[in-house]
Amino acid sequence: MHQLLSLGNKHKLNVTSLTLRVLLLDPVRKFVPITTDSEMGVFPNRPFNAVRSSSSHSGGFHTMKLSIKDLTKVLSAVVAVACGHNAFGQATQNFTVEVASSLTISAPGDLTIPHDTTDSNQGFGVSDWTVTCNNGAGATVDFTTTAVFENGAVERDLTMEVSIVSTDTTALGANVWSVTPALTSYTSDYASADRNGQVQATSAGPGNATLGLSMTFVDNDYSLLPFGNYTVQVTGTITAN
Repeated sequence: MHQLLSLGNKHKLNVTSLTLRVLLLDPVRKFVPITTDSEMGVFPNRPFNAVRSSSSHSGGFHTMKLSIKDLTKVLSAVVAVACGHNAFGQATQNFTVEVASSLTISAPGDLTIPHDTTDSNQGFGVSDWTVTCNNGAGATVDFTTTAVFENGAVERDLTMEVSIVSTDTTALGANVWSVTPALTSYTSDYASADRNGQVQATSAGPGNATLGLSMTFVDNDYSLLPFGNYTVQVTGTITAN
């Protein structure tokens, strides 16, 4: 039941525990509904002049006629009590490390070898190419040719192979870099217009490696080989996965 409490001088109510559930000012009647848990309020030793319409009280909603001045005091006190029990301070600071992207490939110098005058193929040994990668998904390195060994208009075939000389390893000990199985080796056939070669190595994550590129000059009859310099160019390209 709602009970009507109005300001007066007949009784003084010491309020020591008060729960304000609704504070809604009525501009016409100038009172606010206030819900109390008991006849005690939030202001110990602070009397409120009030007259109850009923001598019995079982809790629930009560209506009090409060002036704007009284309402301001009530709100100020409630806010002060709430802030006093929940006061705290907080601040934050971020710490950031910037890691620059690294995706590079470096070739060794050009190689020139003398022909050994036999009918055997002429190998250049292994050339070490250095690659770096800190891309999270790893990278792919392609070694490509668009021609065979050429000496002017004279052509001879080539064989190109790629291998892993050294590689970083993961925390579990697995190699970061590996050779793509289907693109480990390539042999040209200029007589059939097959001059575009490709071999490939890939990485599964960030890590550096040294890739070995092997090149072989293919010919089986030295006596029919015109003199001069036979040259082919290989291009190495690294791409983030």
